[in-house]
Amino acid sequence: MLLDPGPLGNNPSSLNTGFIPDPIKAACSHQYPWLGAPSDLTITPVHAQAFSGAAVFCVEAANATRFSLRRWPSRALPFARLTGLHALLRHTAGAGLPVAAPLPTQSGATTFLWEGSLWQLEPWLPGAPLPISTTTTAQLDAAVTMLARWHEVARTFRPPPASSEWFASSTPGISPTVLTRTATLARFQSRNACPQFPGSHELQHRLTNLERQIRLLSPNVLRYLEAWQSRTLPLIPCWGDLWCGHVLMEGSHVTGLIDATAARCDTIAIDLARLLGSLLLPSGAWDQAFQAYRRVRPITEETVSLARLLDHAGILTAGLHWLDSKNWGTSGVPLSSAQPSAAILNRLDWIAARLAEMHSAANPAEWL
Repeated sequence: MLLDPGPLGNNPSSLNTGFIPDPIKAACSHQYPWLGAPSDLTITPVHAQAFSGAAVFCVEAANATRFSLRRWPSRALPFARLTGLHALLRHTAGAGLPVAAPLPTQSGATTFLWEGSLWQLEPWLPGAPLPISTTTTAQLDAAVTMLARWHEVARTFRPPPASSEWFASSTPGISPTVLTRTATLARFQSRNACPQFPGSHELQHRLTNLERQIRLLSPNVLRYLEAWQSRTLPLIPCWGDLWCGHVLMEGSHVTGLIDATAARCDTIAIDLARLLGSLLLPSGAWDQAFQAYRRVRPITEETVSLARLLDHAGILTAGLHWLDSKNWGTSGVPLSSAQPSAAILNRLDWIAARLAEMHSAANPAEWL
């Protein structure tokens, strides 16, 4: 059971990542009595590399057991989708996969309200994120194998009726990601505005260069995406945003898959594209990864082609996110800011590097 919070406010909580008030300790202790008294709890913020607006905290009980406390952003998922997501996580965790399924409160719900925000408590998963540039062959094999295992279990999931729209496996259909990526790139073709940051030359230079690269590369990618709008593939629950920061490792062993916020039914190509595209891999590594996946479950050459195309489309739409001025406030940087964070500048540099790589290495013959 998941608590239906009703409508949430635009800025509901006074909590920020630098201040942990005692009342949230009391709220956790009340919702999860087995944690112990509020005075027994230590709650500290966890640095997040994403820009989703969610906040994550580490809760340590008196016996040194750790948990992850997540505060959903004010614009959380629809209630029915969140219900289905939690059920999917329980289903896959129940099969022995390293997934953090939300823990029930004393009322049996998997979320609770505090200060107008929606919160959930999960087991703390050990390990460090899969490294971007130093991924070993063994680590890549382990990560892709775990993804294939998760897909194999997820396809047997039967969601609550209200959540079927997002999580019910279906006969072949059109990929929702193909449709959204196509629409996003199509809108960009008729737009010519770029956010202006007159107080930051280094930021403005990056954005101007980003727009130039996207204008050069997007028409060809869009043309191939449009061809995929009439092609069907099996749709099963997918993680949706399984980049390297969401795969935890200890050595060459996967210890956790985290942050399934974007999960929904789609083609498995989206998860392969997101994971492999988030890593700086040597030539031939993608083919090796597809072989590792095939050792667990089938994958067609058609899906492989779409994964390569969705990788390129994903980089383009990631760049477009930063060219949309509406997104700067939600990313923690006011539009008028002259001092963007190093994390944002690094993200823009990474996107630019991937776009440059696309320009030199793209092979459209692999996309159909």
